[in-house]
Amino acid sequence: MSKKLVLFGDSLFGEIRKTETLMLEEKLGGEYDVYNCATGGWSTNDLVKKAPYISGLKPEIVIISAGTNDSAPWKRVELETFKSNLPIIAEQFSQSRVIFFPPPPVTEVLLEENKIMSNEAVKMYNDAVIEFCKEASIGYIDSWSFFMKLKDNNQSYHVADGIHFTREGYDLLFSALSGVIQS
Repeated sequence: MSKKLVLFGDSLFGEIRKTETLMLEEKLGGEYDVYNCATGGWSTNDLVKKAPYISGLKPEIVIISAGTNDSAPWKRVELETFKSNLPIIAEQFSQSRVIFFPPPPVTEVLLEENKIMSNEAVKMYNDAVIEFCKEASIGYIDSWSFFMKLKDNNQSYHVADGIHFTREGYDLLFSALSGVIQS
């Protein structure tokens, strides 16, 4: 019987369709069945409310994508509230291995005029997740480092909105994720 891996969080995971789910399951050697429990637009305020239910799935691993919506000006969750939400969410999955996926950089020039985000703001939320994970000895994916390498080399990993990933972006994410899971 396969182990359960739950994706939980915002649209960076919510956009993952069956094709990408199968790609992730394959990268993990068929050892896990992937359940996508992420929804576009969710912030950590939403994750706090939904975590008690999702944790009832009793996954071996839960990967939590948090911070992109929290850092967006049109949905902003104040940084201190965001920081206080992270342990509340993680505690709900005390029977699971928790891995966080902090918000990666956006491609600012692609963002719609009414959806402007700055990488400066996104980085503050990214850093808050990493700080929490280090203090709590929780695994995380260093999204900023590996996506910034692509960005610095003018390699695209975003679809036209500048926030969500292309198939190549998901492939990179899944490779990093599989490395963290197997470490």
